[in-house]
Amino acid sequence: FNKVSDSIHNFGSILLAFILLVIMYQISARFCKASCFDVVELSSYLLVWITFACVPAAHRRNRHIKVDLIYSRLPEKYQLFLDIFGGAVGILLSVLVAWQGVFFVLETYQDGDMTLILHIPLCLINLALPVGMIFFAIECTEKILKAWIKYRTVVRKSATYQL
Repeated sequence: FNKVSDSIHNFGSILLAFILLVIMYQISARFCKASCFDVVELSSYLLVWITFACVPAAHRRNRHIKVDLIYSRLPEKYQLFLDIFGGAVGILLSVLVAWQGVFFVLETYQDGDMTLILHIPLCLINLALPVGMIFFAIECTEKILKAWIKYRTVVRKSATYQL
């Protein structure tokens, strides 16, 4: 699973590099008075894919923004408990968002919605939401299992020290 998640993350990185090149083209084209509106549209839609493609790998690597002022001062047992609780909330929210995202993708597919300039089916762009959230839920599940295993060993160690 990590290979698939990393592949999606790499896909997001490639898209980001592509957007950089396309924007550089747009800037140089403006000097020649040949601005392209499709570049702006393409970049904005690819940013959606980049966001949802990189969320699962960022979560696995602990690269999300977090405030650990209090968390870092807690004993390891409570940190692990908070990790499990936060992972459960992450799973719940990502499943709900993915579920609604599937309905959104189906709705745009059935309506035949297209982007204004490039005429790309919006369902392909909106597909980033459920795909990214499903992978995020899987990453949260993996983190919960790891934290649970570690939590059990910490609790056992603290129980043996008390005896």
